[in-house]
Amino acid sequence: MLTAGATLGGDRGTLEIAERILDILGEGRFSATYKFAVLAGLMDLCMERTESDGAAPNMVTTRQLATKIIELYWPQTARFARTSAPNDNDLAILRQGGNSNGEQAEIVGRIVKFRESLQVDPQCPLERARRTAPDEWRKLVDFVEWKLIEYPLPRLQRVGKIHDEFLYRIGWDTDIAKACVSEYQRDAVNHYNTP
Repeated sequence: MLTAGATLGGDRGTLEIAERILDILGEGRFSATYKFAVLAGLMDLCMERTESDGAAPNMVTTRQLATKIIELYWPQTARFARTSAPNDNDLAILRQGGNSNGEQAEIVGRIVKFRESLQVDPQCPLERARRTAPDEWRKLVDFVEWKLIEYPLPRLQRVGKIHDEFLYRIGWDTDIAKACVSEYQRDAVNHYNTP
């Protein structure tokens, strides 16, 4: 669960947040991370879940963010014809930047596998894919949620050695164990499947 970070008021507050976000994006090799997707996902969730008075939500869950990340990457995981090889048999998938050894980023790679495992057309819209393969969808969301918990969320608000929770607060650090997250995910499934 992500809770809102410190609120900065007025025009100066907006500028401070923008400056901090630019610092985050400018830090290190951001092309090989999920920083852009996480920030875009958080912005989308905040806009979608805005309160009736216009206030941002007090929290979003890691599950909601994982689903949003999959939605953001879905169009990028569709196969496309390369312009250098117009043959329909030579289709490619966009690669997330920064991977010089030809490997795909883990989240993107897992979305590609889910898409390709569909019995329906792999080019189908995400909502149809989700309904067609609900068990595989849940496993995909579990995986993406774990990856977000494991890496980008506890590190995103760090610039150099300074950690500043100005966007959100989380209840874990970089030492969180996958078993702990898996137990939480199983409990959530059991909770929602109970009559």
